Amino acid sequence: MSFPAIIYGAEKDVYETGSVQLYPLGQVLELPSGARFRYSEMGGTVGVANKLYQAEVPKADWSSQLVSTALAVGDTTIKFTPAAGTALSANDLAGGTVLVEESDDLGHIYQIKSHPAIAGAAEGILTLTDGVTVKVAVAIVAGNVLTALKNPWKDVIIQSSPQTGIIIGIPRIIIAANEFGWIQTRGVVSCLVSGTHTIGDPVCPSNAVDGALSAKRRSGTGTIANAATTVVITHNLGSTQTIDNISIIQAENATNAIDAFWVDTITATQFTINSPDPGVSALDVGWIAEINAAVCGVVIEVAPTGDFGHVYLNL
Repeated sequence: MSFPAIIYGAEKDVYETGSVQLYPLGQVLELPSGARFRYSEMGGTVGVANKLYQAEVPKADWSSQLVSTALAVGDTTIKFTPAAGTALSANDLAGGTVLVEESDDLGHIYQIKSHPAIAGAAEGILTLTDGVTVKVAVAIVAGNVLTALKNPWKDVIIQSSPQTGIIIGIPRIIIAANEFGWIQTRGVVSCLVSGTHTIGDPVCPSNAVDGALSAKRRSGTGTIANAATTVVITHNLGSTQTIDNISIIQAENATNAIDAFWVDTITATQFTINSPDPGVSALDVGWIAEINAAVCGVVIEVAPTGDFGHVYLNL
């Protein structure tokens, strides 16, 4: 049975879960409010409501595997051999994709309809989605490889910190392990908050707290006092920056020459700026700190850190 790209429903629909798959994974549901959800399958651990979820970690044993049977133009199946470490259960890759990498067909991608169970290091047949056929012939030679990837909405897991797969949304309700339900991708949501926020802040996945959102960027000023050599900056982003994500600007010409300053002791709430003693003038500095993660939405209500707050999600 086929479905439209977007189906329209009522608020009550997003609370429905179950062990029987009713829609294709990734199916979009839109509510009258404009909020959007995607139909998803929970991974092997019972879900948690109102926390951020991600796709399953891509499996290295399904990546860049040598072409074991040549592909011909018009084929409706592709033979795939996973590495020895990770087998495929039947239809693990249904709704997912297989990517072809070779000199004449660099990066061509095909959607998978179904496949039987495939043992590690054994060749199995991936049947392509109806109407999809191989477009470029691929020979069995070194460098011609296949990479298989699950549907992002299959076997979803709570967002790890830092994230290890693409962010797919926030469920409003508990979805049992290996069962199906709707996960929100757009609109007003409740989500766990890490760090402190202000209204209008862009937010991204926290790299310090699983399933939480943190501020994307924060800036401010600080002062290294006379006879001091450090100032502790409290940023409260809710994520721990790497050194390349912190910028420091000297805001004045200090009494004593400042030939260097540096940052250390970086945490999810603070970092320390170090410099030589600036002298009686002290030393004012400006700082910017941000996180290497994609923006998920914006804050629309301030909530205490470690609590749940309102966010406008936009994935």
